[in-house]
Amino acid sequence: MDRKYKVSKSWLDELFICLDEGCTDVPEDILALNLAKVEDMEKFVDEFIMPIYLERSRAEQFYIKESLRYGLNFWSEYEFSMTFDCLSLIVQIPNNKSLKEFSLDVWNLMFNNEDYKIPYKSKYIEVSRIMQI
Repeated sequence: MDRKYKVSKSWLDELFICLDEGCTDVPEDILALNLAKVEDMEKFVDEFIMPIYLERSRAEQFYIKESLRYGLNFWSEYEFSMTFDCLSLIVQIPNNKSLKEFSLDVWNLMFNNEDYKIPYKSKYIEVSRIMQI
């Protein structure tokens, strides 16, 4: 039996959790970024998102990455927006981008434009909650 990758929308919450309005760890210079500008988006990912990601264990990094990859391939815009439902985003996502498009930009910057396409959905199983690692 082939091993399936377990993915969950809650893993994206783990990556973007500090975009919650209640988060006090967001530096002022990050809050002031204009994410419609490429250089500001790069700064946002390099100086804010990547450190959050890299603090995670290798296993957690894997689940976050594969959940984001899966979402980019198979979740509708509505499902994608539901991953952010519990968060009040405090950074302004560019008006010309959906959350899914914004997340693809994050993917490309985090993973050096690594291909996010999944050829076989059957290799993945979506779970509703994060499992204990």
